[in-house]
Amino acid sequence: MGWYSDTLKAIRAYTGHDPVECPRGWGKVSFVGSFWFFPPVGGLSRTCPIGGVEQCGECKYASNPDAFRLADQLTELERLRGDGKISDEEYAARHAAVVQLHVQPAGRSQEIAAWILGPLGALLAAAGTVLALQVHPGFWGMAGAGAVLLVLGFSFWVLARSARTRAGSDQLG
Repeated sequence: MGWYSDTLKAIRAYTGHDPVECPRGWGKVSFVGSFWFFPPVGGLSRTCPIGGVEQCGECKYASNPDAFRLADQLTELERLRGDGKISDEEYAARHAAVVQLHVQPAGRSQEIAAWILGPLGALLAAAGTVLALQVHPGFWGMAGAGAVLLVLGFSFWVLARSARTRAGSDQLG
């Protein structure tokens, strides 16, 4: 049975892959291995989940405009400082402002989710409760769904808060 374990090891080695930095600016990407079989043929393939290709050089997927816009703006700032058109202090201030514009603060995604789910949940819970008391007890389901959304909104708010606290302590330490 050595051939079976050797085959499994070869498949894992072929399909396993450490994440690589996408040259098109989409961050870290892990290629996905897959096995296909159409009798009488079969095979293994390893593809990028973004572009659907086996190698980054073959990718025709669009570049991430935000990643390259930041690089262009920082290059332009460096050129202005090199030409003597802005001082080092002004360069530092503009550099910080440009980076802050492009880099999303910690916990921002969770905060957005909290602001969407929280008010929606409160509205559903309140409307469901009023309708259940005034119209029909079947609306308690709507009130329950609103309460679930309200709890989800609160939990996302807690996650955003802890991410900001953690990011603040990382900057201090």
